[in-house]
Amino acid sequence: MKKNICIGLCVILCAAALSGEAPELQVVMPNSWKKLEYVADAEAEQIVKTVQPDITKALGYDAADSFFTSCTYSTVYRQATKDAVFYRLVFSNCPVSEIASLNHWFYQALVRQTKKGYRLYGMAVYNYLSATMKDEFDGVSFGAIDIVESDGKNAKGILFSLVGSSVTPPQNCLQTGLSVKVPYKFAYTTKKQLSGGTDARYYLLRDLERSDFSIESRQFTEWYEPKGDMGITITASHCLLDARCPLKYSIQNAFDGDSATSYVENTDDDLMEINCDGCGKPTRIAVINGYASNDKLYQENNRIRIIKSRTRNKDGILWGDPVDVTIQLKEMMMHQVFKYGANYLFATAIDNGTKYNDTCMAELNFYVNNSWLFGDINE
Repeated sequence: MKKNICIGLCVILCAAALSGEAPELQVVMPNSWKKLEYVADAEAEQIVKTVQPDITKALGYDAADSFFTSCTYSTVYRQATKDAVFYRLVFSNCPVSEIASLNHWFYQALVRQTKKGYRLYGMAVYNYLSATMKDEFDGVSFGAIDIVESDGKNAKGILFSLVGSSVTPPQNCLQTGLSVKVPYKFAYTTKKQLSGGTDARYYLLRDLERSDFSIESRQFTEWYEPKGDMGITITASHCLLDARCPLKYSIQNAFDGDSATSYVENTDDDLMEINCDGCGKPTRIAVINGYASNDKLYQENNRIRIIKSRTRNKDGILWGDPVDVTIQLKEMMMHQVFKYGANYLFATAIDNGTKYNDTCMAELNFYVNNSWLFGDINE
């Protein structure tokens, strides 16, 4: 390591520590900021120092040297569940109060405090610019890590999510990767709205306790997450992209246990597909339909009317397992539970909103092996 990492200080952090929230992260961690508590300097420095060898191992020694040189600021937050204590280490090229700007980037590392010390579960990069072979802008991605809780507030699993989009850079700007020095413009649109590709990986906490656990790079350098195939891969239709808060409508919102947030599609036909590959064979499905934050938003946005386990593509070819299930959802802002034997779904019909043309899903859960995958629900 070529120089010491500084601990980012900001007056707003002190106020946040009193409230048990981190409002300075609301834009970049929309699903978790209310659950975070700022960790003061001395403890934060010790945690960073202790976890640094694990981060170095995950990144590779050459990359780690550049990483710790570039990350001139680090800030640590605590997130406690009923049965566990986690820490988020935020490494950035600017004070944490400024990381919401698209001029900056940051890594976050999620670690758990155990009897044997701190265990690194993974890392994600926010505002990572990729380039073509000609060293021109290709796209940008925003990574997140969220802790999924059971109904009793115990930690159930860890959700790595990503939203990405193509961008148009200012002329003569060739900065890529973590060298973001000038703003750019999002370039991909659908229905005259900004659009982004979105997917996720989910890991049950019990699987992360395996003795052979280690992390590796996935999605090029946008995620560093558990090694192997123990996770559940979640893919979905393109989502609506908010330029100020890119993760506001992406797929992790359907699995975060909070009905006030929603996955919002942005497709030409206003329909959506969601696939959870590797979750096993479910027997039931639970859905909170629409944008269920409040009745006004619920009515203004599209709601799903019919879900099918199989559908035909544009060439008329039937897609999906050989079991046909059709579900008709009711107009209600609470869980609806149905028998369902597939790990994917297609929304094939909708009820139109009074104001917006976006179809929303607040929560989705699968019942597999006598347990709900993404936290318990009240049936």
